[in-house]
Parts: sequence; structure tokens; C-alpha cells
Amino acid sequence: MESIGLVVLGGILLFFGYKLITSNNKDKEPEVPKDYNEKDYDEVKKKLNDMFSDDLLTKEELEAKLADLEEKQMKEKKAAEISLKKEKLYKAYQEGIITLEEYNAKLNSL
Repeated sequence: MESIGLVVLGGILLFFGYKLITSNNKDKEPEVPKDYNEKDYDEVKKKLNDMFSDDLLTKEELEAKLADLEEKQMKEKKAAEISLKKEKLYKAYQEGIITLEEYNAKLNSL
């Protein structure tokens, strides 16, 4: 009799534990890739040009949106390049190729 109660209690705990774990995963937003991807920008540019062709955008709106997109693209590309340089510097520091002072100086110059 006592063992049946323990089995039922264990089942209830497992059920609520599972619910707790799975509900936490649903609340998390999917991670957006942070790597620069030129293909994505090309697709957006194509869609904007299609909208212009279908008379959904004026020429001025198209030019403004393309300029904003170009600016965003350049910022992301530069950020990706800087991130890569930082990773290479850190790896060189870890391997003992450069000293801590050199690492900090080069990091500050970025």
C-alpha cells in the first residue's frame, strides 16, 4: 500500500517537473544569428525592387529604404569584422604569441 502511494507521488512529481521544464523553453525567444550574411540583404533588396515595380513604393521611398539598408549592412559587416579580429587577438594572447600589454593595446585600437 505504501509503495503504491510512493509510485503515484513520483509520477506526479515527474509530470510537474516535465511541465516546468518544457514551459521554460517556450518562453525563450529563438536566437537570431549574429553573423553577417550578405545573402539576406540581397533578398531584401530584391523584395524592395519588386515592391517598386508593383507601384507599392515611390522612387524616393525606395531610395531611402535602400540607403537605410545599405547603412545597416555596412554597420553589421564592420561589427562582424571587428568581432573576428578580437577573436584572433584573444587566441594569439592565449597561445602566448602576444603579451597582455600588446593584446590590450591592439584591442583598444580597434
